[in-house]
Amino acid sequence: MKTALALAIAAALAAPVPALAGRHSRGQPIVSEPFGSYSYLLPADRPLTRRDLDRAARVIARDAGPGRAPEIVIDRPGRDGRAGVYLGSRVLPARYSAGAVISSRGPRFASGDVATVWGAAGYKGWAASASLTTGLGTVSHGGYVGGVASLRKATRVGDLAAQISGAHYRDGGRLAPAGISGDLGSLTISDAVHLGPQVTVTPLVRYGTFGQEIAAIGYGLHERYSLAGVRTSAHGLARIGGPLAWSVSASVMQQLSGSADVYLRSPTPRAGNMSSHAQIFRADVGAVWSPRVLFGGSLSAAIHGQRAPGDVPVPLQFYVGGPGRGSAYPVGVAAGGSGVAASLRLTSPAIMPRTLFADVATLDARDVFVGLDAGRVIDSTLPGAPALHVASYSVGIDWHPVRWLRGSVSYSHSVGYGRLGHDHAVNFEISALF
Repeated sequence: MKTALALAIAAALAAPVPALAGRHSRGQPIVSEPFGSYSYLLPADRPLTRRDLDRAARVIARDAGPGRAPEIVIDRPGRDGRAGVYLGSRVLPARYSAGAVISSRGPRFASGDVATVWGAAGYKGWAASASLTTGLGTVSHGGYVGGVASLRKATRVGDLAAQISGAHYRDGGRLAPAGISGDLGSLTISDAVHLGPQVTVTPLVRYGTFGQEIAAIGYGLHERYSLAGVRTSAHGLARIGGPLAWSVSASVMQQLSGSADVYLRSPTPRAGNMSSHAQIFRADVGAVWSPRVLFGGSLSAAIHGQRAPGDVPVPLQFYVGGPGRGSAYPVGVAAGGSGVAASLRLTSPAIMPRTLFADVATLDARDVFVGLDAGRVIDSTLPGAPALHVASYSVGIDWHPVRWLRGSVSYSHSVGYGRLGHDHAVNFEISALF
């Protein structure tokens, strides 16, 4: 007969898990046998601890999104102390949350310090969220302003979602000459279909626009594109000298249409070289290893790659520079149709990734960390063009003094020397939950 513990933790707050006795009435440790959509988050065949449950609940809260909350149910332990543990999420009748972030690294094209405010609400399976990001002007000089709004509904045929985003930037800071300005926007519609507890397939369609002007030389580029594709993701848990959580995501995108108009000191548009039927292949692999020999710490690794024969729209290019892609360099310091990036990080305790705004991954940990990251990108529009590469090491500390406040500061320095030269950066992030 099932019993005992159901944890309903607010999705955005990710509050600590209530205290749980790690032993049952016979005085034996409870050995977990996890199952459910998030079973990979809990080590199997190991005594259950409050730390394991706390970490699992926080990850579920972030992944489930607004309008849903973690649900963890522990079966009554058997005579041998083994108990099934269900890990999933449930719909909240109503949920509202909001927050703010100040960071030294923003979305691509921001080129400097940014501030973001966001809000989310959920009601009976519907989930809505919106965010607004603006440049603070310390590095981006001219400024950046962008927004994202999304709406999601859980149905029997999957999680239907629609997202619209847009941004305007000017005077590109370290990445572009003075007088540059641009606009970009996109509309994406998707349906995440869960084929099993650990496999999700997401068909999607996207329409986007991108425009950029360099006033100093009278150059302008305007792009419009549409594409459709399928993204497949899977995650799991293996035991290789200790708990190893892993995730794999792969996508194939087929561009349906595309056009590029180039203006060069002339009011007459000239056709650009964008391929209107380019195929884009992307893959992401991540793993977190938490063996006992690390005394509560973990080793995390991630690899991201893209292959795109021919030209692709600027917003869909693979870029390097920024978190996990050459952290000593500005976000998007180089970009091209194809590329690869990898990162390795040791932290104590475990590191958990999250995302507050598009294309920028931040971290949620509670102690010091050291890491290496690198990236390589090729401009597939220029046959024989040399690849650009970056590599960095970083050291830093994350802190979480109270439930509603988080902070992070790190120092990164380039490793080796390439065409982009040496660079270094002191990065920070402060986030608050209202």
